[in-house]
Amino acid sequence: RIFVASCCGKIRKDNKGENLINICLLVCGRFNFTKQTVHSFITLNSEIKDYSWLVFDNLPEEKSNREYIESLNLSNLTYLSSNKNIGIARATSVLMELAQIDQDKYPYTIYLQNDWECIKEGFIEPTLTFLQNYSDIAFVKLTTKGYHNPNAINSYQQKPVFLAEIKNWPFYLIENGHFTFNVHIIRTSLLKNLYPITCEKDIQQKFHDLNYLRADINLGHAPFVHIGNTEKCRTSNWIR
Repeated sequence: RIFVASCCGKIRKDNKGENLINICLLVCGRFNFTKQTVHSFITLNSEIKDYSWLVFDNLPEEKSNREYIESLNLSNLTYLSSNKNIGIARATSVLMELAQIDQDKYPYTIYLQNDWECIKEGFIEPTLTFLQNYSDIAFVKLTTKGYHNPNAINSYQQKPVFLAEIKNWPFYLIENGHFTFNVHIIRTSLLKNLYPITCEKDIQQKFHDLNYLRADINLGHAPFVHIGNTEKCRTSNWIR
């Protein structure tokens, strides 16, 4: 292994029979972004403090990220760190391997990186209800950003089709929707079919070959906005 793990608090507390969720957070430097991402998410969704937090730090020499996250006293936190930058794909694979450990208790997994600000509340419960009602949907994208991904198959043929509205949140099937590392909620049971990967093209191909379906929430007004959208931010720390 090329990472080490430390656990803070009680791992995987049973949340009184409610739907339990893994929150997988990928960080790589950029402390200000990390703080903005985590603070906004917790502030607008107080219930998530009791979920399982799985954090992978891909640039552990920047100590402020770890110090801040551990200071929040999250009830279920596992913090992992790499001894070198292993890139988004491999780092995400580590998180998703860990998320599968108790998938019966944690049937859903939220994935986010440390450059997304949460700007809306009340979307988690409707999204889980949607996934429960539409069993063919693999995951729901929670971001407005819809750029065409050059690594994706059929990227330029995507088409939204309205499916449902739950508690004022509209959900759309995305025809030819490709996989994305944007913030999303995915069924934990599917992770074993998608990971591990060594590059983004791996998961794009798997998602396509398995005929998995993607839905998006509230097109144009999703719960998360990108705050690290500069070429410098994307290339200085991350290896795709």
